[in-house]
Amino acid sequence: MTNRRREHQRAPDSPNLDTFLSWTDSYKKVSKWFARYDLEEQLDQNDGLVQLTDFLPTNIAEGALRVLQQVPEAKWQATNADDDVERNDISHGFLSTKDPSAAPGLEELFRLFHLLLPEELNTFSVARYTQGHHIAPHDDRAYTDVQMEDGIVVQCSRTIAVIYYLTKNWTAENGGLLRDCVTDKVYVPQFNSVIAFRVPRYHQVTPVSSSQPRYSVFGWFLQPGRLYDLFEGEDTQQQQSDIRMTKIHKVNEACDIQHSATQETYCSDGQDAHTYSTVHKRQQRVVSASFEEADTPHALSTLLACKSVPDTQNRLSKFCNS
Repeated sequence: MTNRRREHQRAPDSPNLDTFLSWTDSYKKVSKWFARYDLEEQLDQNDGLVQLTDFLPTNIAEGALRVLQQVPEAKWQATNADDDVERNDISHGFLSTKDPSAAPGLEELFRLFHLLLPEELNTFSVARYTQGHHIAPHDDRAYTDVQMEDGIVVQCSRTIAVIYYLTKNWTAENGGLLRDCVTDKVYVPQFNSVIAFRVPRYHQVTPVSSSQPRYSVFGWFLQPGRLYDLFEGEDTQQQQSDIRMTKIHKVNEACDIQHSATQETYCSDGQDAHTYSTVHKRQQRVVSASFEEADTPHALSTLLACKSVPDTQNRLSKFCNS
């Protein structure tokens, strides 16, 4: 046992940390636990995004949380930027560190993720989100320079993203949610769970509204070479336009789904089918125009003014407020 580990285990009032360090020091225990994961296969079976609950034994996850809680304030680095298409930047803000010496057990925590794909290069950090922190929609495309053991620097591409959530009792009302822009599904950070997905994939982190810190481990597996192009300048603007148009189509689709189901009810109230169809088409035009003008509250209020499509409300709110 190293002197450093003895020092960690002598830390007062840290039974969870002691358990964590002891477990991560046992190759037999760790390898047996991680044998249950075949990340590539799990991603293939879940359309490129998978959620893994109970990622670590509960008591080990408790220790991992303790590791992040012990990172000194001075070690947290502000990571933020505004939208800048020229530099391929998107609006984001949070605190992070990738320094394995920032807190006892952090090096061991990073090492665990290597076991998900032992043959792949990787880079991992820890994050702390506080009120207002967020990440705008993006697809994680990036090149990373990696210095190999022989000193040669190789440019690599991110291929798989991994996020490990370590905050207890987090709710949707707290914000900081992961929204998958491909399926429009929203994931509430769940203690001791992982979200992994293939890169590129559009997603975002909604603004945190809670004063409680939101802790996570995040990073990427890498492969040498430029495996995709990066969006720059007009290309990025075109991509954002494509996303906006996709939203318009989804809203109109939500209206169409309700059209047939609600027509009979509408007519039974004394209204004819022609009138209903006219109202329905006008609403679709208003929604599309409102999205083009970035006036989503107007689109939402106009659509919800029609009492004949009450079941559309939740679906439209999801699209218009995203």
